[in-house]
Amino acid sequence: MWREDNMARWNTIARGAAFAAAASLALAACATDSDPEASGSESGSEGSGSTDALKIGTVLPLTGSLAFLGPPEVAGVDLAISEINEAGGVLGNEVSVQHEDSSDTTQANIAPQSASKLISDGVSAIIGAASSSVTLNFIDDVMAAEVVQVSPANTATALSGYNDFFFRTAPPDSVQGNALANLILEDGHKNVGVLVFNDDYGTGLRDVIQSTIEEGGGTITYGTAGQEFDPAATNFSAEVEAIMGTNPEALVLIAFDQTKQIIPEPAGRRPRPDHAVHGGRQHRRLLRGLRRRCARGRSGHHPRCSGIR
Repeated sequence: MWREDNMARWNTIARGAAFAAAASLALAACATDSDPEASGSESGSEGSGSTDALKIGTVLPLTGSLAFLGPPEVAGVDLAISEINEAGGVLGNEVSVQHEDSSDTTQANIAPQSASKLISDGVSAIIGAASSSVTLNFIDDVMAAEVVQVSPANTATALSGYNDFFFRTAPPDSVQGNALANLILEDGHKNVGVLVFNDDYGTGLRDVIQSTIEEGGGTITYGTAGQEFDPAATNFSAEVEAIMGTNPEALVLIAFDQTKQIIPEPAGRRPRPDHAVHGGRQHRRLLRGLRRRCARGRSGHHPRCSGIR
């Protein structure tokens, strides 16, 4: 059972964004320091560097279905930059930040527009996005401009080793998917159903879970390739009916905001399987307000911990 701790959850998100901000500043500073054109030779002061402020941009969710992640992530970035400036800035210069919206995959044009604006405005690094699928919508533009990009949240395996200019502070799905699948197997469950949304993050994590379950002698009864649900859907009764018809011993749910609609449905069905619910970075928020019977028997997994019951 999860204990609600909203402040701790926000602090975790903010710390992740702050770490990403600090990392991006360090990387941008290294790039600036190694650039002979940015050495400040024209100023006549050897090694003095540019007097311009180092500018950092963010592409984080200020609107859309993931907007609840935006405020703590933006706060984390602002905190990191404030503390860095109080300590003297970067290479003796103040750091400034420009926040832009990433929205979500249903408004796929927003993040690329935001990234393009930041690149045009001359940022040295971009922090974001919160969603792997959103990042994949604009990362090529950032990489082509040779701007450092650091995400505080992306876990999709498709981003592993993507480019020398891309970094992330969250572990990839190859790590957390393996941990979640092993948690299920350790609980003695072999027949596992997966409800997963059709998203790069969701399908990538599902693939890792599936391979680990099958290597451990288990079977995915539902949720293999082609059995994903539409992230824009508002009713999931058909998907729940289909997965329950395969008689799974455990369920894995990989979703964002859809989680709060889906979880109650299997709770009243018999036979009732144990539930291994993966809510990613949202699991505490999305379970808030659900009746106690809907959370009983659930297990959760978070990218930064091995497992929560």
